Amino acid sequence: NFLMSNKILNIGYDASFAPSFRSGVSVYSHQLLNHLSKIDHLNKYTVFPFFYYHFLPEYKTYQPKLSPNFSFFLGFLPKSITKIVWQYLIPKFDIFHATTFTIPPKKVYKKLIVTIYDTTFYTHPQYHLKENIDQCLKNTRLAIKKADAIIAISKQTKQDLINYFDCPTNKIHVTYLACDKIFYKKRTKSLIRKTLNKFSIKKSFIFHLGSLEPRKNTLGLIKAYQLLPDKYKQNFDLVVAGGKGWMNNSISDYLNRHPSGNIKLIGYIDNNDLINLYQSAKLFAYPSFYEGFGLPCLEAMASGCPVLTSNVSSLPEVCQKGALYCDPKDIEDISKKLQKMLTRKNTDLIQQGTNQAKKFSWTQTAHQTLDIYESI
Repeated sequence: NFLMSNKILNIGYDASFAPSFRSGVSVYSHQLLNHLSKIDHLNKYTVFPFFYYHFLPEYKTYQPKLSPNFSFFLGFLPKSITKIVWQYLIPKFDIFHATTFTIPPKKVYKKLIVTIYDTTFYTHPQYHLKENIDQCLKNTRLAIKKADAIIAISKQTKQDLINYFDCPTNKIHVTYLACDKIFYKKRTKSLIRKTLNKFSIKKSFIFHLGSLEPRKNTLGLIKAYQLLPDKYKQNFDLVVAGGKGWMNNSISDYLNRHPSGNIKLIGYIDNNDLINLYQSAKLFAYPSFYEGFGLPCLEAMASGCPVLTSNVSSLPEVCQKGALYCDPKDIEDISKKLQKMLTRKNTDLIQQGTNQAKKFSWTQTAHQTLDIYESI
């Protein structure tokens, strides 16, 4: 229908979180942009490496290879003059796609699309900083009022937008995330060994990935690990990877009071090390209190690593039969499920996880997103 109409759309795309690769938001905005570039050589895209007041330090270095119909807005401006630019120099786009809970001024777009990842700033405010809550709440309400279409990354997020924000059902489109194809490729033992040596991991281990913030329930996982019988702790370390996040003093306080040589916090890691850790872990544990999607579970399943995750929010929707589930609020339940997975081979779970992960693809997400652009 679009080709018949012969109209080339002028699309603005907010890629301000894409340069970091540190979160689901950054992975989404980068991968969607990358795959739109592969499937759409007709419409004209202007990519914003910074957006309104979102500036990541790496924004000047973000230069993905995109097809010729994609260009970056005014090259890479210094931060100091962008306020003037937003006031006077932004052209009007047929469509603007905002990906970072930020709504551009009305003069910038004819039609607006906003991606919303979750509503935990409203449903679970105890896990967020006040500044984050205020910004997300204000802009989610604005998005529901002003956007012509809202993209939710799971049916759970769609339902939350309907339940808590009275968002009209017909305005919301669900497009899932996916994981990069690199996670499916088996790594050599020598490459894996290199990563294990780098982080001084000398024995089998339970792996956890997530920024250190309360919602990820890292402290609950640590306590559940400590409840394991000694023979398990002697044979399996707990390796926790992820950036610093916020409101995480309880983790360091707990570890100071209960020191353990078997728990390793290795900080932020790049994708190369991440794949090697997924492929060498005994299991991936992700007992998060709430997720809009839960991308690490998908990456672990794609990597052939058995997954233990929570029976709440979008996680059962995404993982289906590809994971074992626990109650994230019940430390004993998490510990029992860890023990169960440590005592078996998990072959069936690994197979079901790999099959489940293959149901998601960025190409499919890009096609669905392009359909939304064209439909509005």
